[in-house]
Amino acid sequence: MTSAAMPPRGERRAFTQLDLNQDFLYHPSPTSTISVTTTAKFLFSQCRCTWEKTQTMLYSLFPILYWLPRYKVKQDLLPDIIAGCTVAIMHIPQGMGYALLANVPPVQGIYLAVFPVLIYVIMGTSRHASMGSFAVVCLMTGKVVAQFQDELNKVNPVPGDSNFTSSKDEELIHAHHAIQIASALALSMGLFQVLMGIFQMGRLTVFLSDTLVSAFTTGAAVHVMTSQMKLIFGLPLPRHYGLSIIVQTYRDLFPMLPQTNVADLIASLVTMLALILNNELIKPWLGKRCPVPLPMELICVVVGTGVSYGTNLTAKYNVSTVGYIPPGLPNPVVPPMWLMGNMDFLLQSAITAIMAYATAYSMAILLARRGGYQILPNQEFLAQGAGNVFGGMFQCPPLGASLARSLVLEGVGGKTLLATLVSCVLLFFILLFLAPLFSTLPKSVLAGIIVISLKGLFSQFRDLKKAWLVSKLEAVVWMTTFLSVVLIDIVYGLAIGVAASLTTLIWRDQRAYACVLGHIPNTGIFVDVRRYYLENKNGEEAVNISRNLEEEGEEETVWQLPFRHLIFDFTGVNFVDASGIAVLTFLVAQYKDIGVDVYIAGAKEPQMEMFRRTAFFDTVPMAHFFPSVHDAVLHCTSIIQLEFPDGGLMTECSISESGSDSFPRPRKFDIMTSHGD
Repeated sequence: MTSAAMPPRGERRAFTQLDLNQDFLYHPSPTSTISVTTTAKFLFSQCRCTWEKTQTMLYSLFPILYWLPRYKVKQDLLPDIIAGCTVAIMHIPQGMGYALLANVPPVQGIYLAVFPVLIYVIMGTSRHASMGSFAVVCLMTGKVVAQFQDELNKVNPVPGDSNFTSSKDEELIHAHHAIQIASALALSMGLFQVLMGIFQMGRLTVFLSDTLVSAFTTGAAVHVMTSQMKLIFGLPLPRHYGLSIIVQTYRDLFPMLPQTNVADLIASLVTMLALILNNELIKPWLGKRCPVPLPMELICVVVGTGVSYGTNLTAKYNVSTVGYIPPGLPNPVVPPMWLMGNMDFLLQSAITAIMAYATAYSMAILLARRGGYQILPNQEFLAQGAGNVFGGMFQCPPLGASLARSLVLEGVGGKTLLATLVSCVLLFFILLFLAPLFSTLPKSVLAGIIVISLKGLFSQFRDLKKAWLVSKLEAVVWMTTFLSVVLIDIVYGLAIGVAASLTTLIWRDQRAYACVLGHIPNTGIFVDVRRYYLENKNGEEAVNISRNLEEEGEEETVWQLPFRHLIFDFTGVNFVDASGIAVLTFLVAQYKDIGVDVYIAGAKEPQMEMFRRTAFFDTVPMAHFFPSVHDAVLHCTSIIQLEFPDGGLMTECSISESGSDSFPRPRKFDIMTSHGD
């Protein structure tokens, strides 16, 4: 292998780290010399309350205080009103339908679009994320409700002091208990999210990669569609618990198909056909002529309610309807707090809280990039958490964000969170005066609306193809997560997906990339000689090994070239822990014993501070530290040219990550041939 000769040393002198510190008056960071007095003064200054600090804190905690006084009435008010009314119309069918997924009465889905969303308007930072009901979050809520409903029935068999004996009264009891569980889940989720926001944990969701979230939500969409089969076909399918719910559901469904309620099936098919025609034909045609979309979901709800009422479908054809919807607003009620003492309940709350936040935040980021504004991840945790806590007090299931509604909100011209406020106000009046009118709405109509609304989630199957083209490992993670969610369980599937994602990261961590580097003359740039043609005039070569340093990979690193100068490139190192320094000290001593000089290039201030604290400079003196690899190579080249006029060899080891504890070990064969050509 060949490489180009190094530039003459006279171009500029090689700076050691010590030279750089002395010539440019380096002073250590304050944290390295901090004292108790300094700490006390800092804390005292932070505790002082000034108007500027108070204003900054209020603007950060309640962003509405910042943007509302600066609201551009002439430019934004009309678009926000139109967008708010449009989204409010979408909330009615989606909220009622998704509430069925959560195993709570349909009206709770409309409550969900009002109470927690009001808090989000005050505290949220996303202008276009349509908060309210979301299929995946409601599905996970329904799983928790089904799991704990029997337990709550034992603890509190009858709400109040009345005696219920009829089947209708039994349904009321079950509905009451379902609302209690869902609101308790919302409250506990809110507390988790608020704590995560307080402790600045918003960035932790980066561990939930886009591939993982896509696969999980696609698998959850299969669960959502499966849960609607009993309503579409009008069959009394038994409720299943535990693992492989989808398999068990379809195993029960197929033998019962001859018993299908034809009226329910027709209502579902007509609804789905109308929505498909609207999405594929009417909406594209109308979108070119009018920015406001045709509210086909609401039309289906109104028509279905009217037909059901006029023909008395419940009495004649045994069609299941929404049932009585109480007028007005719910009274604030504290959910059953004893549920929060159940560890399984808390675990489900934490998982649902993180997934609800991750999906909402990913949507918010997507829309913010398109809109050119910023999303604050920790503030989003606080806003969603506070909304869930408030909503839990008003009998609301957990909060989520719908991509379909969000895209409509953006598409019809919504500018600010005032559009969401308009939606809340309109739904508030609907709850006060119009909600009871939907009591005869067939549930099969809502099931048809839900199934068609899953199109966006099912379209994520395209992500599998993209992942396969980008990285086969990403495709494996996608398929593993999806199949685990579908065939095993939502929660277990998410855990398996996270494990698969982490496994691929570790596997990539263990793969080493090694190459021989050559220098482009007069540039200070080093390139892979296998990919660039370089003429080696002085026999100088450098080996680059880019890998994550793990203990079990030590024995696999083998030097293929002789050398006597070893340069560790620390430019890619974020931090060095104590074990890494211990192993580095040991290896430096090994190299020193066999005549190899070790140099470190590109170490950042945190690493230098760690070296000072651990007395590492006793092992590698400051004169062997360089601000860049180029300076280190210049220094080594000058030594080699003096000692070996025919040329010598250098090896550069590039360390791509920190927190690990192994470095390549020297072999005597390499040293014996270190002065070869």
